[in-house]
Amino acid sequence: MDFKITTLFTFFYLLMYLVLSIYAATTRRKQKVAEGAGDETLQRASRAHGNFIEFTTIFLFSFLILEINNTNSMYLYSIGTFFLIGRISHAYSMVWKKGLFRMLGMVTTFVSYISNLIYLLSIIL
Repeated sequence: MDFKITTLFTFFYLLMYLVLSIYAATTRRKQKVAEGAGDETLQRASRAHGNFIEFTTIFLFSFLILEINNTNSMYLYSIGTFFLIGRISHAYSMVWKKGLFRMLGMVTTFVSYISNLIYLLSIIL
């Protein structure tokens, strides 16, 4: 098995993580803050970066387990895209202070988690 769907979405998640990492690093450099929280802009950049990896890691693990178990490819493409949209929405809200997008990002993230949990449960049973 070649895990092409997981590879595709890992590419996009890694790309987004890199963008958030660079944004956090450049914000830190502009504010001349090597460690610590800095001002609100730096705090938001750091949390967008941190929140992304906190939620994406476990999602990607569940996604890989689903693909290993020959889950329907349409489901994988759909949930992978849905989750990516949620993570983009959340990051956007953190950087540009758009509360509605933060809520949308977290709802899509949790729906993605729950959906994968149900699918994993169906594999176990």
